Amino acid sequence: MMEETDRLWKEINRLSNQTSDIRRATLRAKENPDRTIFADYNSNAQNALATADWRLFNFEDKIRDTHNAVTIGAAWKFTAPVTSVYIAAAAILFAASANWAIGDTLALGIYKNGVLYRRIYSSKNINADTEGWCGGALPIYLLTNEYISFYVYNGSGET
Repeated sequence: MMEETDRLWKEINRLSNQTSDIRRATLRAKENPDRTIFADYNSNAQNALATADWRLFNFEDKIRDTHNAVTIGAAWKFTAPVTSVYIAAAAILFAASANWAIGDTLALGIYKNGVLYRRIYSSKNINADTEGWCGGALPIYLLTNEYISFYVYNGSGET
């Protein structure tokens, strides 16, 4: 019981620190609006995703990118133009499939400099013939020229 309590307090502290990072980043952006870095991309492509595989997701359509910080294509990544705390957010919608079953998993992970940093959302218990999605957001500290990418995982029997 004590170990579980310790683990929960550590998680609370971690989340509290993330909240503080977000507040500081928000205040910096308000104080220096010309330094706000914003990249918004989406995808309308039909992407097949093999089962039990983490795959880089290409958000190929630029909506707005204040610093041209995103490289699109097979090596999609956001490269930090300055050292700062960034809010990384993404959501991916999967088309309905008759082959999905209760317990199948869809997940979205953020990779920092090519290494899994954190899984930000997993969707489980997908019903057949329904859409599935995964997504979320988190603050991430990046030094200048460090980069993040979004990877998606399909744990179902459907591609």
